[in-house]
Amino acid sequence: MALVSIMIHSFFDFNLQIPANAATFVVVCALAVLAPYHLSGSKRITESVK
Repeated sequence: MALVSIMIHSFFDFNLQIPANAATFVVVCALAVLAPYHLSGSKRITESVK
């Protein structure tokens, strides 16, 4: 939802030309890409502890 809202706002305004907003967009993109790996990684840790 964060990516969609930033993209909609950027369509009507030059939002991503502000460095802080562009950095936030990149961080949210990175979190979206890495989230599935984080969940599977935590599952592996709990399985190895048992």
